[in-house]
Amino acid sequence: MDDTTANNPVDRLIIVCCHAIWLGGPSNGNDEAEWAIEPFQRGETPTFIAHIKAGLEVLSQEPSSLLVFSGHVSQVTSLEGNGMLMSLQRAYEAGSDDKVRGGELY
Repeated sequence: MDDTTANNPVDRLIIVCCHAIWLGGPSNGNDEAEWAIEPFQRGETPTFIAHIKAGLEVLSQEPSSLLVFSGHVSQVTSLEGNGMLMSLQRAYEAGSDDKVRGGELY
């Protein structure tokens, strides 16, 4: 445990359930083409952004909270058919969350 954790114990958990992966891009998620989504999710990306912003807003008001984005690639077959599986896994595991933390989406 470092000094920051010792001085600011976490007493709340904020979980944002993620149902898609934002791949990054100039529109900061406002262009649906920047998202890895299934056909049935078309039109839902504004909701995903709203959930992310809501989690960040609660975190800003509750400094003793921990914000966790939950989810992972779940439709391997459909992603493999698009030749996107490896890049989507890498985006999720090493990029999308960094972009949110860096303020690109917020």
